[in-house]
Amino acid sequence: MSVVLGHFNTAGADSELVARMADGLPTYRHGKLILSAAPEACHAEPSVQVALSGVLYNSLALWRALEASAAVRTEKPERAAALVAYGYLVWGVEVLERLHGAFALAIWDAQRQWLILARDRMGEKALYYASHGADFLFATQARRILAAECLPRAVNLSALPYYLSVGYVPPPHTLFEGVCKLGAAEYMLVNEHGYRIDRFWRPRMDTISNGRIAFEDAVQRLRHTLDEAVKVRVQDVPSVGALLGSGIDSAAVAALIAQHTGQVKTYTANFAPISGTSLHTDAYFAALSARKIGAQHHTVTVPSDERLAVFLPHVFAALDEPASQPSVVPLAYAVALAREHGTQRLLSGEGSDELFAGQRLYRSDQLLELYLQVPATLRRFLTPLLARLPAKFKRLAVRARETDAVRRYLAWMRLTALERLPYLLTDQALAKSAHSLLSQVLRPILSAPRTHHFADRIAFANLSLWLAECANVRLDQIGTAFGVPISAPFEDHHLVNFALHTPLCHKLRGNGYKIVLQHAVADLVPSVLLNRPKRDPFAAAAVWLRSALKPLMARYLSSARLAEANIFVPQAVADLIAAHQSGVVNEARTLWLILAFQLWHARHITGDLQLEDDFDPLERVELSAWHA
Repeated sequence: MSVVLGHFNTAGADSELVARMADGLPTYRHGKLILSAAPEACHAEPSVQVALSGVLYNSLALWRALEASAAVRTEKPERAAALVAYGYLVWGVEVLERLHGAFALAIWDAQRQWLILARDRMGEKALYYASHGADFLFATQARRILAAECLPRAVNLSALPYYLSVGYVPPPHTLFEGVCKLGAAEYMLVNEHGYRIDRFWRPRMDTISNGRIAFEDAVQRLRHTLDEAVKVRVQDVPSVGALLGSGIDSAAVAALIAQHTGQVKTYTANFAPISGTSLHTDAYFAALSARKIGAQHHTVTVPSDERLAVFLPHVFAALDEPASQPSVVPLAYAVALAREHGTQRLLSGEGSDELFAGQRLYRSDQLLELYLQVPATLRRFLTPLLARLPAKFKRLAVRARETDAVRRYLAWMRLTALERLPYLLTDQALAKSAHSLLSQVLRPILSAPRTHHFADRIAFANLSLWLAECANVRLDQIGTAFGVPISAPFEDHHLVNFALHTPLCHKLRGNGYKIVLQHAVADLVPSVLLNRPKRDPFAAAAVWLRSALKPLMARYLSSARLAEANIFVPQAVADLIAAHQSGVVNEARTLWLILAFQLWHARHITGDLQLEDDFDPLERVELSAWHA
């Protein structure tokens, strides 16, 4: 159980609130604070109480440092929460800087009468909070806070432009009115006077002042650091598996697991053959990787019929905010399969693209950078000519006109263009304020790196925001839903620090990307994977929205339901559906976002989406397994 719930009354009054929220979890009381957590996640001691959700990878090193300080004279505790408590007694809040892991934690200091909340460096675990009068609530799931029934179930309308444009809501905001969240590597100190937020770690990109590391040295350091990141995540866990996709990231992680444990189980969600697509071929490349490393390989086929429409609401119900990425569907099937086979922890390749420029857009922005070096007077003549050429050059022409950093970033990363928001949203003032809202968040992050290349700035922004608030939340909450925690070795902060100081020329070269990573893991993965281009992440959704998901769209995107919610313009949504289903244009991105939002709204706001708790996603689906 990874859920940690807390209730802190700044006036000092006790409450049974958490006991009602906790669904039978044991409750621990200490003065003003009430915590409810799994017994193994909570530690109580006379002056300091700690509840921790997640895992620490450096427990032994942390304990040795405590012993060296001569501050403790007991045996090493088995619980990570107890280690944090002892560490806090010795080092105070600086204990957070010494923690290496994926965690959300709460520390209650009875002597100082304050509460400290913290989220791990890369945001692999989530932590939400809310104030209500003298009460301060916090939990690893936003819906647990809402279960207290002291906050209205309402949409935070100001968060909609973030969600629709980039697919996530940056902290401290969420889509729930009144519920906030900590950002990655942030900690909060709460007392009777209020609260303040600070950071205990900050990623810094600098490819200028630290000199240029030689390519071969970078390759060797990357291999060593990745190997160590996998090693600490598999130690002391009897059954570790890997989510295996069709790229080099997950393949390398799976291969390193096998080297450290002697064997590995791998799990892949395959797509059923669909006419006109090659989605099903991804499983072929995953199988090649599994065969190379001798894995016990298991696959599940994601259905493309009415079974998908039945399962999708269950997937979204496991998430606190709408899933903007269709990849959540194969992820849920693969994790369910891992649970079926008794796997206790899964490792993924998440984070590699942001660290090592692993998408076409980074190469494309480099081409744009070269084009922008052409004198402006000449570009005024060339750009209209490029707009008449094939699509690749048309996109270059459009982006060449974007001189603003935020608009240039959004030109590559946005899911829905800002110009479309007034057409989609009923709140015109909100729609027109989208650029201003996004700029407040994105501009400081885009300007933070010390680099000569805007592609680095895109990667840094994605690492700082998208990874924590979209990708990691998806992994954490799906893993929690199926009882199989998911860890990402590429997000180890030692590896992150290395990547942020590695020059772009080692990541992008010629027509290739992730070059330094390719060289570092070349012996671990099939050679055919090294230069394989990435698939459009919405390719499957484009098909589903024309077939399997039509029943869900008919119900949750109906004009009556949209009019009742009064968030999206019913006619605009109807036009999108008609255009997409005609096949004339691909509106998968925007339609998926709206459908995901409507399902979330029905589940968490209006409450009229009721689900059976015992639904089995592996029932009536195709499974296969083989041992290499």
